[in-house]
Amino acid sequence: MLFRSAADAAKDTTKGNVLRNQGDVDEGLKSGRKVEMEFMTPYQDHFLMEPLNGTALVTGDRCDVWISTQHAQQVMYVAADETGLNPEKVHVHATYVGVGCGRRIYGDDVRTVVAIAKKMAGTPVKVIWTREETTRQGRYRDIAAAKLTATLGDDGMPRALDINQASSRPIGRNLSDTPYQLGIPNFRARTKLFATNIMTGPFRGPVYTSNCFFLETFINNCAETAKIDPVEYRRRLLAKFPDKGWLKALDEVAQKANWGQTLPRGTAQGVAIGNWAMANTSDGAPVPLSGSTVAAIVTVEVSRRGNVAIPRVDVAFDRSEEHTSELQSRFG
Repeated sequence: MLFRSAADAAKDTTKGNVLRNQGDVDEGLKSGRKVEMEFMTPYQDHFLMEPLNGTALVTGDRCDVWISTQHAQQVMYVAADETGLNPEKVHVHATYVGVGCGRRIYGDDVRTVVAIAKKMAGTPVKVIWTREETTRQGRYRDIAAAKLTATLGDDGMPRALDINQASSRPIGRNLSDTPYQLGIPNFRARTKLFATNIMTGPFRGPVYTSNCFFLETFINNCAETAKIDPVEYRRRLLAKFPDKGWLKALDEVAQKANWGQTLPRGTAQGVAIGNWAMANTSDGAPVPLSGSTVAAIVTVEVSRRGNVAIPRVDVAFDRSEEHTSELQSRFG
Protein backbone atom coordinates (compact mmCIF):
# COMPACT_ATOMS: atom_id res chain seq x y z
CA MET A 1 0.00 0.00 0.00
CA LEU A 2 2.82 2.43 0.85
CA PHE A 3 4.53 1.71 -2.45
CA ARG A 4 1.32 2.44 -4.36
CA SER A 5 0.80 5.64 -2.37
CA ALA A 6 4.30 6.82 -3.25
CA ALA A 7 3.86 5.98 -6.92
CA ASP A 8 0.48 7.71 -7.12
CA ALA A 9 1.88 10.79 -5.38
CA ALA A 10 4.78 10.99 -7.82
CA LYS A 11 2.47 10.71 -10.83
CA ASP A 12 0.10 13.39 -9.55
CA THR A 13 1.36 16.47 -11.37
CA THR A 14 -1.33 18.78 -9.97
CA LYS A 15 0.25 19.05 -6.53
CA GLY A 16 3.64 19.35 -4.96
CA ASN A 17 6.18 21.83 -3.72
CA VAL A 18 7.86 23.45 -6.70
CA LEU A 19 11.60 23.41 -6.07
CA ARG A 20 12.68 24.78 -9.41
CA ASN A 21 10.75 26.13 -12.40
CA GLN A 22 12.37 27.72 -15.42
CA GLY A 23 10.97 28.35 -18.87
CA ASP A 24 7.61 26.91 -19.91
CA VAL A 25 7.71 23.17 -19.22
CA ASP A 26 4.10 22.46 -20.21
CA GLU A 27 4.59 24.11 -23.58
CA GLY A 28 7.96 22.43 -24.08
CA LEU A 29 6.47 18.98 -23.50
CA LYS A 30 3.96 19.38 -26.35
CA SER A 31 6.42 18.53 -29.14
CA GLY A 32 9.52 16.42 -29.68
CA ARG A 33 10.45 12.83 -28.98
CA LYS A 34 9.08 11.96 -25.56
CA VAL A 35 11.02 10.06 -22.93
CA GLU A 36 9.12 9.02 -19.81
CA MET A 37 10.10 6.80 -16.89
CA GLU A 38 8.69 5.91 -13.49
CA PHE A 39 10.88 4.87 -10.57
CA MET A 40 10.46 3.37 -7.13
CA THR A 41 13.01 2.70 -4.40
CA PRO A 42 11.86 0.75 -1.34
CA TYR A 43 12.72 1.08 2.32
CA GLN A 44 16.28 -0.08 2.90
CA ASP A 45 17.82 -1.02 6.21
CA HIS A 46 21.39 0.09 6.81
CA PHE A 47 22.44 -3.47 7.71
CA LEU A 48 25.80 -2.46 9.13
CA MET A 49 28.88 -4.62 8.61
CA GLU A 50 29.34 -4.60 12.38
CA PRO A 51 26.06 -4.92 14.32
CA LEU A 52 25.18 -2.30 16.89
CA ASN A 53 27.18 -2.92 20.04
CA GLY A 54 28.83 -1.20 22.96
CA THR A 55 30.51 -1.70 26.31
CA ALA A 56 29.86 0.39 29.41
CA LEU A 57 31.09 0.55 32.99
CA VAL A 58 29.08 2.57 35.51
CA THR A 59 30.36 3.26 39.00
CA GLY A 60 29.13 5.67 41.64
CA ASP A 61 30.61 8.79 40.11
CA ARG A 62 31.82 7.78 36.64
CA CYS A 63 30.58 6.22 33.40
CA ASP A 64 32.87 4.84 30.70
CA VAL A 65 31.49 3.89 27.29
CA TRP A 66 33.41 2.05 24.58
CA ILE A 67 31.36 2.22 21.39
CA SER A 68 31.43 2.60 17.61
CA THR A 69 29.73 5.91 16.98
CA GLN A 70 29.36 8.70 14.48
CA HIS A 71 28.59 11.23 17.21
CA ALA A 72 30.79 10.96 20.32
CA GLN A 73 29.31 14.10 21.86
CA GLN A 74 25.84 12.64 21.62
CA VAL A 75 27.08 9.47 23.33
CA MET A 76 28.27 11.59 26.24
CA TYR A 77 24.92 13.33 26.69
CA VAL A 78 22.83 10.17 26.25
CA ALA A 79 24.97 8.37 28.85
CA ALA A 80 24.72 11.35 31.20
CA ASP A 81 20.95 11.43 30.80
CA GLU A 82 20.60 7.71 31.45
CA THR A 83 22.87 7.63 34.50
CA GLY A 84 21.99 11.02 35.94
CA LEU A 85 25.69 11.91 36.09
CA ASN A 86 27.20 15.24 35.15
CA PRO A 87 28.45 15.06 31.52
CA GLU A 88 31.96 15.78 32.82
CA LYS A 89 31.88 12.39 34.52
CA VAL A 90 31.10 10.51 31.32
CA HIS A 91 34.12 9.25 29.38
CA VAL A 92 33.59 8.16 25.78
CA HIS A 93 36.12 5.82 24.16
CA ALA A 94 35.26 5.90 20.46
CA THR A 95 36.34 2.77 18.60
CA TYR A 96 36.55 2.24 14.87
CA VAL A 97 33.13 2.37 13.24
CA GLY A 98 32.07 -0.87 11.57
CA VAL A 99 30.17 1.17 8.98
CA GLY A 100 27.89 3.97 10.12
CA CYS A 101 25.88 5.32 7.16
CA GLY A 102 23.83 7.43 9.55
CA ARG A 103 22.57 4.54 11.69
CA ARG A 104 25.02 5.24 14.52
CA ILE A 105 23.71 8.71 15.32
CA TYR A 106 20.52 7.86 17.22
CA GLY A 107 21.92 6.84 20.59
CA ASP A 108 19.59 3.86 21.12
CA ASP A 109 22.60 1.53 21.22
CA VAL A 110 24.24 3.81 23.78
CA ARG A 111 21.17 4.04 26.01
CA THR A 112 20.69 0.26 25.95
CA VAL A 113 24.16 -0.67 27.14
CA VAL A 114 24.38 2.16 29.68
CA ALA A 115 20.96 1.28 31.16
CA ILE A 116 22.04 -2.32 31.70
CA ALA A 117 25.45 -1.30 33.07
CA LYS A 118 23.75 1.06 35.50
CA LYS A 119 21.85 -1.86 37.01
CA MET A 120 25.12 -3.79 37.31
CA ALA A 121 27.21 -0.98 38.78
CA GLY A 122 30.91 -1.74 38.95
CA THR A 123 30.72 -4.51 36.32
CA PRO A 124 31.70 -3.89 32.69
CA VAL A 125 28.78 -4.82 30.42
CA LYS A 126 28.98 -5.53 26.70
CA VAL A 127 25.83 -5.61 24.55
CA ILE A 128 25.77 -6.90 20.96
CA TRP A 129 22.53 -6.51 19.04
CA THR A 130 21.34 -9.48 17.01
CA ARG A 131 20.85 -9.00 13.30
CA GLU A 132 17.13 -9.55 13.80
CA GLU A 133 16.88 -6.82 16.45
CA THR A 134 19.06 -4.46 14.46
CA THR A 135 16.73 -4.84 11.49
CA ARG A 136 13.57 -4.65 13.59
CA GLN A 137 14.72 -1.40 15.18
CA GLY A 138 16.27 -0.07 11.98
CA ARG A 139 16.20 3.48 10.66
CA TYR A 140 15.36 2.79 7.06
CA ARG A 141 16.12 4.81 3.98
CA ASP A 142 12.90 6.56 2.99
CA ILE A 143 10.66 5.06 0.39
CA ALA A 144 10.67 7.25 -2.73
CA ALA A 145 9.10 7.37 -6.16
CA ALA A 146 9.47 9.61 -9.16
CA LYS A 147 8.06 10.24 -12.60
CA LEU A 148 10.31 11.99 -15.10
CA THR A 149 9.09 13.22 -18.48
CA ALA A 150 11.15 14.92 -21.16
CA THR A 151 10.95 15.87 -24.81
CA LEU A 152 14.03 15.89 -27.00
CA GLY A 153 14.83 18.45 -29.66
CA ASP A 154 16.17 17.78 -33.14
CA ASP A 155 19.68 17.64 -31.67
CA GLY A 156 18.65 14.90 -29.25
CA MET A 157 19.07 17.10 -26.17
CA PRO A 158 16.23 17.71 -23.71
CA ARG A 159 13.94 20.55 -24.71
CA ALA A 160 11.88 20.22 -21.56
CA LEU A 161 12.13 18.11 -18.40
CA ASP A 162 9.45 17.67 -15.77
CA ILE A 163 10.47 15.92 -12.54
CA ASN A 164 7.85 14.81 -10.02
CA GLN A 165 9.17 13.10 -6.90
CA ALA A 166 7.43 11.85 -3.77
CA SER A 167 8.92 10.47 -0.59
CA SER A 168 8.37 10.19 3.14
CA ARG A 169 11.01 12.91 3.60
CA PRO A 170 10.72 16.15 1.60
CA ILE A 171 14.16 16.29 0.01
CA GLY A 172 14.76 17.04 -3.64
CA ARG A 173 18.55 17.19 -3.58
CA ASN A 174 20.17 16.16 -6.86
CA LEU A 175 16.90 16.87 -8.68
CA SER A 176 16.20 20.57 -8.23
CA ASP A 177 19.84 21.59 -7.89
CA THR A 178 21.30 19.54 -10.72
CA PRO A 179 23.57 21.52 -13.08
CA TYR A 180 21.84 19.71 -15.97
CA GLN A 181 19.13 22.37 -15.71
CA LEU A 182 21.53 24.88 -17.30
CA GLY A 183 21.47 22.78 -20.46
CA ILE A 184 17.67 22.37 -20.49
CA PRO A 185 15.66 25.50 -21.40
CA ASN A 186 12.44 24.31 -19.78
CA PHE A 187 12.99 22.61 -16.42
CA ARG A 188 10.73 21.91 -13.46
CA ALA A 189 11.24 19.86 -10.29
CA ARG A 190 8.49 19.20 -7.75
CA THR A 191 8.43 17.09 -4.62
CA LYS A 192 5.61 15.78 -2.47
CA LEU A 193 5.55 14.44 1.06
CA PHE A 194 3.42 11.58 2.32
CA ALA A 195 3.44 10.44 5.93
CA THR A 196 4.17 6.92 7.18
CA ASN A 197 4.76 5.41 10.59
CA ILE A 198 8.06 3.77 9.62
CA MET A 199 11.23 4.97 11.35
CA THR A 200 13.56 6.37 8.71
CA GLY A 201 17.08 7.76 8.73
CA PRO A 202 19.85 9.34 6.64
CA PHE A 203 21.19 6.22 4.87
CA ARG A 204 24.28 8.21 3.88
CA GLY A 205 22.22 11.09 2.51
CA PRO A 206 18.43 11.38 3.00
CA VAL A 207 16.65 10.35 -0.22
CA TYR A 208 19.68 11.58 -2.18
CA THR A 209 20.66 8.04 -3.11
CA SER A 210 17.23 7.53 -4.66
CA ASN A 211 17.15 10.88 -6.44
CA CYS A 212 20.58 10.37 -7.97
CA PHE A 213 19.51 6.96 -9.25
CA PHE A 214 16.31 8.42 -10.72
CA LEU A 215 18.00 11.25 -12.56
CA GLU A 216 21.10 9.46 -13.82
CA THR A 217 19.12 6.49 -15.13
CA PHE A 218 16.78 8.88 -16.91
CA ILE A 219 19.65 10.80 -18.49
CA ASN A 220 21.08 7.52 -19.77
CA ASN A 221 17.70 6.69 -21.29
CA CYS A 222 17.55 10.09 -22.98
CA ALA A 223 21.02 9.53 -24.42
CA GLU A 224 20.03 6.09 -25.68
CA THR A 225 16.86 7.48 -27.28
CA ALA A 226 18.89 10.23 -28.96
CA LYS A 227 21.58 7.70 -29.99
CA ILE A 228 24.27 9.82 -28.34
CA ASP A 229 27.09 8.46 -26.19
CA PRO A 230 26.01 8.86 -22.50
CA VAL A 231 29.31 10.49 -21.48
CA GLU A 232 29.16 12.92 -24.39
CA TYR A 233 25.49 13.58 -23.59
CA ARG A 234 26.45 14.69 -20.09
CA ARG A 235 29.29 16.83 -21.42
CA ARG A 236 26.78 18.76 -23.50
CA LEU A 237 24.38 19.18 -20.59
CA LEU A 238 27.18 20.42 -18.34
CA ALA A 239 28.83 22.72 -20.89
CA LYS A 240 27.32 25.88 -19.35
CA PHE A 241 28.05 24.98 -15.72
CA PRO A 242 30.97 27.06 -14.35
CA ASP A 243 32.21 24.25 -12.09
CA LYS A 244 34.44 22.30 -14.48
CA GLY A 245 35.09 19.68 -11.82
CA TRP A 246 32.10 17.79 -13.17
CA LEU A 247 33.62 17.54 -16.63
CA LYS A 248 37.02 16.71 -15.19
CA ALA A 249 35.54 13.85 -13.18
CA LEU A 250 33.69 12.55 -16.23
CA ASP A 251 36.77 12.72 -18.45
CA GLU A 252 38.96 11.07 -15.82
CA VAL A 253 36.64 8.14 -15.14
CA ALA A 254 36.01 7.63 -18.86
CA GLN A 255 39.75 7.39 -19.47
CA LYS A 256 40.41 5.02 -16.56
CA ALA A 257 37.50 2.76 -17.53
CA ASN A 258 38.50 2.73 -21.22
CA TRP A 259 35.05 4.04 -22.07
CA GLY A 260 34.09 3.44 -25.69
CA GLN A 261 36.13 0.28 -26.09
CA THR A 262 34.68 -2.72 -27.90
CA LEU A 263 33.30 -5.00 -25.20
CA PRO A 264 32.80 -8.76 -25.46
CA ARG A 265 29.33 -10.18 -25.75
CA GLY A 266 27.43 -10.06 -22.46
CA THR A 267 29.50 -7.16 -21.13
CA ALA A 268 28.37 -3.55 -20.81
CA GLN A 269 29.31 -0.32 -19.04
CA GLY A 270 27.13 2.27 -17.37
CA VAL A 271 27.98 5.80 -16.24
CA ALA A 272 26.60 8.17 -13.62
CA ILE A 273 27.67 11.37 -11.87
CA GLY A 274 26.34 13.19 -8.85
CA ASN A 275 27.14 15.66 -6.12
CA TRP A 276 26.23 15.30 -2.46
CA ALA A 277 25.78 18.46 -0.37
CA MET A 278 25.98 20.83 -3.30
CA ALA A 279 24.84 24.26 -2.18
CA ASN A 280 21.90 25.84 -3.97
CA THR A 281 20.31 29.26 -4.12
CA SER A 282 16.83 30.06 -2.81
CA ASP A 283 15.30 29.26 -6.20
CA GLY A 284 17.07 25.88 -6.44
CA ALA A 285 19.92 26.84 -8.75
CA PRO A 286 23.16 24.90 -8.17
CA VAL A 287 26.18 26.72 -6.73
CA PRO A 288 29.50 25.89 -8.42
CA LEU A 289 32.46 24.66 -6.37
CA SER A 290 30.37 23.23 -3.58
CA GLY A 291 29.78 19.70 -2.37
CA SER A 292 31.63 16.61 -3.58
CA THR A 293 31.36 15.58 -7.22
CA VAL A 294 31.82 11.89 -8.01
CA ALA A 295 31.60 10.11 -11.36
CA ALA A 296 31.47 6.33 -11.72
CA ILE A 297 31.55 3.78 -14.51
CA VAL A 298 30.48 0.24 -13.71
CA THR A 299 31.42 -2.72 -15.88
CA VAL A 300 28.86 -5.51 -15.78
CA GLU A 301 29.02 -9.04 -17.16
CA VAL A 302 26.03 -11.31 -17.76
CA SER A 303 26.73 -14.99 -18.43
CA ARG A 304 24.73 -17.14 -20.81
CA ARG A 305 22.94 -18.55 -17.78
CA GLY A 306 21.95 -15.08 -16.67
CA ASN A 307 24.42 -14.74 -13.81
CA VAL A 308 25.43 -11.13 -13.20
CA ALA A 309 28.95 -10.13 -12.15
CA ILE A 310 30.56 -6.73 -11.62
CA PRO A 311 34.28 -7.19 -12.25
CA ARG A 312 35.18 -3.52 -12.16
CA VAL A 313 34.03 -0.15 -10.85
CA ASP A 314 35.95 2.99 -11.80
CA VAL A 315 35.41 6.14 -9.74
CA ALA A 316 36.72 9.70 -10.10
CA PHE A 317 36.02 12.68 -7.89
CA ASP A 318 36.81 16.36 -8.08
CA ARG A 319 39.70 17.51 -5.92
CA SER A 320 40.86 20.40 -8.07
CA GLU A 321 42.95 23.15 -6.51
CA GLU A 322 40.26 25.65 -7.47
CA HIS A 323 37.62 23.67 -5.62
CA THR A 324 39.81 23.10 -2.57
CA SER A 325 40.84 26.76 -2.29
CA GLU A 326 37.21 27.85 -2.57
CA LEU A 327 36.18 25.53 0.25
CA GLN A 328 39.07 26.72 2.38
CA SER A 329 38.07 30.34 1.85
CA ARG A 330 34.52 29.53 2.93
CA PHE A 331 35.14 27.30 5.88
CA GLY A 332 38.74 27.96 6.86
